[in-house]
Amino acid sequence: DAARAAYGESESLCRRLLDDFGPTPERLRDLSVSLNNLGNIDAALGRLDAARTAYGESESLRRRLLDDFGPTPERLRDLSVSLNYLGNIDATLGRLDAARAAYGESESLRRRLLDDFGPTPERLRDLSVSLDKLGNIDAALGRLDAARAAYGESESLCRRLLDDFGPTPERLRDLSVSQERLGDIDAALGHPDAARAAYGESESLCRHLLDDFGPTPERLRDLSVSLDKLGDIDTDLGHPDAARAAYGESESLRRRLLDDFGPTPERLRDLSVSLDKLGDIDAALGRLDAARAAYGESESLRFRLLDDFGPTPERLRDLSVSQERLGDIDAALGRLDAARAAYGESESLRRRLLDDFGPTPERLRDQGIIMERLGKLALQEQRPADAQRHFAEERALARQLADTHGETVMALEIAAYGALGMARALAQQTQADEAAAACQEAVALYERLTLARPDDPRYPQARDKACQLLEALAHPAPGSAHLPDDDASGPT
Repeated sequence: DAARAAYGESESLCRRLLDDFGPTPERLRDLSVSLNNLGNIDAALGRLDAARTAYGESESLRRRLLDDFGPTPERLRDLSVSLNYLGNIDATLGRLDAARAAYGESESLRRRLLDDFGPTPERLRDLSVSLDKLGNIDAALGRLDAARAAYGESESLCRRLLDDFGPTPERLRDLSVSQERLGDIDAALGHPDAARAAYGESESLCRHLLDDFGPTPERLRDLSVSLDKLGDIDTDLGHPDAARAAYGESESLRRRLLDDFGPTPERLRDLSVSLDKLGDIDAALGRLDAARAAYGESESLRFRLLDDFGPTPERLRDLSVSQERLGDIDAALGRLDAARAAYGESESLRRRLLDDFGPTPERLRDQGIIMERLGKLALQEQRPADAQRHFAEERALARQLADTHGETVMALEIAAYGALGMARALAQQTQADEAAAACQEAVALYERLTLARPDDPRYPQARDKACQLLEALAHPAPGSAHLPDDDASGPT
């Protein structure tokens, strides 16, 4: 607030100069800089509309400078910076097409600077930043090949900077970030070996930075992120011990950050994420008590974040995820009352998110997942009417997701697991015809999911379970109400 007051006074003086003494290039630029400073403060305070207004006026002034006084390297770069600021706000507000347009114009200006005035370290780096921003938007829009092309060109520019102008901490870090982003895209495209190679190079650069230039909070965190990415890929590749080693080192770095540099919201959350990843690995390896300890510490950190720094959508969701995971472990350990309590707390937080912040695809999916968990627990406890109610809500959420955001894999997955759960709930109540209809719907949905994601083994496995249930409903064993076990994975 003090910074905003100072920048506001600077802006007022700049406007007074323009009004009293007339426009000059220097005065117009000074006002644009003051407006950008105000925009930066408003953005940091979460006042995104105010930030966009300030950035928009700055952009208009910079276009006026170009139109009235002609292009110079400084003016072209200034406009590209304003466009990036506008793109950042639009991206945060979910206006991805508008963000892409702003970033695209910024990229064009930076290419023009290189073509018309020649390469400098600043101009090469500026273009790599614009390409990264375009890649981020394309990745968010699902245009993975376009995102990879943008990240790849950015990486080439980072290497050129190192080769032509020598290593600096900034240039080494830029290359490590480019490698990490390429790894993210390769992982999303189903190329885990290529992703692991990219993450491995990123990790090596992070270690190089620490060894050669010393520890800073940023460098320690960067290495922890690279280790998390390696752990994720090793998990996907079926190497749980390697994954656990990577996650464990990441956790140690994050504890070091807290101990050496003090708590911040980011550091507390980072440690909670590392603990979740360790818990996931321990759960997969059958070490349920160790998993519960990790999830429990993660939950405590998330309560601390809420208590010390206040609620945000991210913090509320994080806590709901911790409670869901604790419920999963308690259910696996046969502690059904504890599982029901944990799932109930998670559900309450997710309803609060929907009510207070509105439906997004992620929030609708999260609510569908917790309905799935509650439904399966009710089946386990022989409460089929409660299970039916939970699965009915899960299916309604899937329909809402499809109606508002299209029949995505996410929507189909929630619908499929909801239909299979409903079939089981109806079967427990001896409503065989209704159960068979729900089961047939589940089979059809799993077949669609298998076509959409042929490399995901969960969908054919769940389809087989649905077919077994359908067969049991069509040909029940004499004198037996036994149904196939429900061990199909749920939505994630």
